[in-house]
Amino acid sequence: MPVNELRSLLTALHPGPVRNLRELRQVLDACWYGLVGVPAAEGHRSGRIETATWEPPILHIEIEQHEPIVPDGASRAKVEQLALDVDSETADLTGISWRTSVSKSTQTSGLGSELS
Repeated sequence: MPVNELRSLLTALHPGPVRNLRELRQVLDACWYGLVGVPAAEGHRSGRIETATWEPPILHIEIEQHEPIVPDGASRAKVEQLALDVDSETADLTGISWRTSVSKSTQTSGLGSELS
């Protein structure tokens, strides 16, 4: 069972930040759909995990989802916080935040107008 692989990986770790995100992503890809509460479309985003913290039996992860770039060159990213309970094999969305970034070309063009 793929969720058992996730459980085995995590129980071998000390509580705290998960350092090997590549291995975690691979195991999550295999068991994502076995977790109750995970929307089907989200399985393909485990590659976007930014942070993971193990607090037995809960794995807290943050996944970034980019939104389209808007005309002024900025892009918005939705960051979802999820709690994966390996004992109950469930996933809960615990929070959403937004991040806006401005492209370097927009920053540079804005700087030039400020200097003139």
